[in-house]
Amino acid sequence: MWEVDDFDVGKALKEKEVKHHFTRNVARSGDGRYTVRLPLEYIKFMDEYVNLGHMEVALRVAGAQFFLPHHVIHRPESSTTKARIVLDANSKATVHLNYTISLNKLLQTGPIVQPPLVSTVINFRMPIFVFTDEFQQIIWRRDPLQPVQTYQLKTVTYGLTSSSYQAVAVLNIE
Repeated sequence: MWEVDDFDVGKALKEKEVKHHFTRNVARSGDGRYTVRLPLEYIKFMDEYVNLGHMEVALRVAGAQFFLPHHVIHRPESSTTKARIVLDANSKATVHLNYTISLNKLLQTGPIVQPPLVSTVINFRMPIFVFTDEFQQIIWRRDPLQPVQTYQLKTVTYGLTSSSYQAVAVLNIE
């Protein structure tokens, strides 16, 4: 009964648009791999990420860098976040000829510092603190005709080994 009362015509239309976008933009390369352009929702999401100050165009530094692979997860049923970015800090990069390592393998986890869940729920409106460094970079461009740019992520990047500790530890700073 609730599903009938809560029928979302807009959701059905968006799903139809995504399917249509897929059929217009899917192709198979010579090596047998499929490629498809991203639905515009991801471009809007990445633009919003920049506009909110969660990432910015990065300056080239002489030291070590790590680029995080990223993709979008679509959640059309969500009332707040239709799309969200997924950053893969477990992806391995080649450091030396036969040596690969992920960013998560380089980071320390840290101790568990979360308060009991009840306290977390009660205090969920605490201020948010962020950290930045040269290891949280992604490559992005809005359009295939634009040059690829390097972006520096400016918030706690969930999925990193150290994120859980850092996100909660800053709440305990006096």
